Amino acid sequence: MKLKVLSLPDFFDGEAQLIQQLFENGMPCFHLRKPAATVEEIEALINKIDASYYNRMIVHDQVELAKKYNLKGVHFSFRTRNEISTPLPNFIKSWSCHSLAELAEISNSVDDAFLSPVYDSISKDGYLSNFKFNDIRADLKQINSCQVFALGGISIDKVEEIKILGFDGIAVLGTLWQSTDPNTVLKQFLTKIK
Repeated sequence: MKLKVLSLPDFFDGEAQLIQQLFENGMPCFHLRKPAATVEEIEALINKIDASYYNRMIVHDQVELAKKYNLKGVHFSFRTRNEISTPLPNFIKSWSCHSLAELAEISNSVDDAFLSPVYDSISKDGYLSNFKFNDIRADLKQINSCQVFALGGISIDKVEEIKILGFDGIAVLGTLWQSTDPNTVLKQFLTKIK
């Protein structure tokens, strides 16, 4: 099972330093997602992180920044879905799905998919899950074109259930960033997914 960490959508003081610490503590993959930010603001944050970690960073919607900094990959949103067929050799391409039907329709050009919200969201009020776990388990057995990550309401106590459902990994946001000690939460997740 794999772990991905998503950034908060808004910038905050000390963010680059905290991201750097998370990488130093073993964060395997970081999704830099700032939907309201300019390219320049996203690039400024990238420049504050040690370049040795760029191979673990996936930027959302910014193909040119991924190429410029030789990042791990690009996550495409609904805003950039028409660019998903862009040839990006050696880059991970990812996509978000909010239903099992949407997940089933993913093209082979996508390496990773987030399915959300698997549980009621921690970071978004009113963003509730409507999945039936028996359906998830059955549908995930049929997906072999990409890796599927559970997103939404992911806490430490749900990792075992997520494994049983057949996900390839988890993507965390609220549990980590809303804690008083994100580094400790990261270490707990890394221990639990082994």
